[in-house]
Amino acid sequence: MNCNDNNPCTDDSCKPWKGCLHDDTNCDDRNACTDDSCTLTQGCVHLPTNCDDGNACTLDSCDKRTGCAHAPVVCNDNNLCTQDACVKGKGCVFTVVSCDDGKACTLDTCCPETGCAHMPLICHSGDACHASACNEHTGRCEDDAIPCDDGDACTVDACDPSLGCTHTPLSCDDKNACTEDRCDRHKGCVNTPIVCEQKDACRSVHCDVVFGCLATEVV
Repeated sequence: MNCNDNNPCTDDSCKPWKGCLHDDTNCDDRNACTDDSCTLTQGCVHLPTNCDDGNACTLDSCDKRTGCAHAPVVCNDNNLCTQDACVKGKGCVFTVVSCDDGKACTLDTCCPETGCAHMPLICHSGDACHASACNEHTGRCEDDAIPCDDGDACTVDACDPSLGCTHTPLSCDDKNACTEDRCDRHKGCVNTPIVCEQKDACRSVHCDVVFGCLATEVV
């Protein structure tokens, strides 16, 4: 008996007690990455399984033993100046990071290799008598006069635009020959009257502002 039904999708056989049998052909190729089917014209067909899950944030692949796999996409552009993330429907998105530290006196920059940097704003004054600094509120350089007081009453404190602070010794000469002139660091000039010593009873002693102590014969 000929049991061939000319159908490639059946396994034809004959059993003495049943006659012709037409069992469905087993098209399983034991590959989890194929969709197995059977057509009358081609017989067993093994089409690649579509593992696309429609999610741009997964990396779709297929393993012959386990089937489809959907690993998370790693979004890393190796740029420390971007924040890397994966957005469903878009895929990897690299957003520029903000390096603003909220300080008016820093220059905020970003380098792909090192990330954010905050360099202090350097201010330069116009002369040696002023110190320039950045105003934390306005972010502008402002010049303040340098204090030149050295705490010494025996110096004249001033400022030279080229040299900076100068401390010239104070002259305590009062042009009076009848005083002893000196300088006290706390009080400044001290002009103490001199005492003209009388060594001869026949002479009177007095002090002249020009010549100092003078002795005159008593008449």
